[in-house]
Amino acid sequence: MTKFRRFELIYGLSSKSNPDLINVLSLRRAGAVLGRQFKSPADERSDTMTEFIIEELNQFDEEHFVDTLDDVYEESPWVAKQVASERPFDSREDLRATMESVVNEASRDRKLELLRAHPDLGEQTEMTEASQEEQSSAGLDELQPEQYKAFQQLNETYRETFGFPFIMAVKGKSPDEIQTAMENRINNSESDEFRTALGQVHEIARLRLEDRITQ
Repeated sequence: MTKFRRFELIYGLSSKSNPDLINVLSLRRAGAVLGRQFKSPADERSDTMTEFIIEELNQFDEEHFVDTLDDVYEESPWVAKQVASERPFDSREDLRATMESVVNEASRDRKLELLRAHPDLGEQTEMTEASQEEQSSAGLDELQPEQYKAFQQLNETYRETFGFPFIMAVKGKSPDEIQTAMENRINNSESDEFRTALGQVHEIARLRLEDRITQ
């Protein structure tokens, strides 16, 4: 059965008998209920950019809820699993704060595991779709050879110093801004940088939730 047919059955609509009711907005809302957004040609976006309202997330079963939010914290679905039982959430901000609290209350080893799940910035390596889109938006997939080499060296030095990759919410940043931040933060103490990196992880999560959930 096609998802369009499931949409007709759920809403009691027919594209033949009720053509005026089958419009883009109806399809997009039905797509959220079915777990995937229907897209118009003028509004193409990747599945990771599917938007939901908080009431819809509150009504999802646990598996669907976790699947929708499992990459908000990089390769750490345990965060979404732990907050699933805290529903209903009043708003996106309520959800964000709850997820952040779960991470902050985790053990240091769990936090370190989360930090290490992030990819190096500017490296041509396998990464999640969300990370790929973020790095691409900052131009990190188009570095000139000289700057690419500089990023490689900084990434290596940073990892050797702190034991986890350099993490920064790069959305809206330029390669030069990111490189400067790497050069500055590499001089931090281990405790300060651990705290700074975790703060950037929370900022990345906030931005991903903004892309995923409308107010």
